[in-house]
Amino acid sequence: MNLLVLLPAITVALTLLTAIVSAREVRRLKAKLAQLSVRLVDAQARLQQSQQHRITVVGTLEMLGKIKTGRLAQIDSLQQELKSLEEEVAPDHEIGQAVPPTRAAEAGL
Repeated sequence: MNLLVLLPAITVALTLLTAIVSAREVRRLKAKLAQLSVRLVDAQARLQQSQQHRITVVGTLEMLGKIKTGRLAQIDSLQQELKSLEEEVAPDHEIGQAVPPTRAAEAGL
């Protein structure tokens, strides 16, 4: 008869012990989940900032590419204009730099 009373008491004690251990583990896991949730929010915010920065960089690169293309076209146009002006000048004329009036007076020109 002692065994019939002792066996259920041991079972109840083990069940209570298991419940206590399980409750502690659940609390620990909930705390860990909360930490991971905060890290997730931070990572998502950093990702969004990085994506926005990337969009800005791509836009800047496109703008600089257009400016470069425009400048190269302008340089090409000016070189063609210079070449045509050089062809218009008589072969015996030399193309030189203009001398500012103050220096021309000093040089006796």
